[in-house]
Amino acid sequence: MFWSFYQHILFRLNHAMPDYMLQLIFFQHIVRFYLTYTESNNNRQVSH
Repeated sequence: MFWSFYQHILFRLNHAMPDYMLQLIFFQHIVRFYLTYTESNNNRQVSH
């Protein structure tokens, strides 16, 4: 589901921006999402 959304946005913005700009932006979003996800998992494990 997340990847289909990613591909949809990528396809929509592909006409407006270069590919490297899109890859850079989405890479930053994925890293931020991953960090917050692992951080919430770590907090959950610490609480237990």
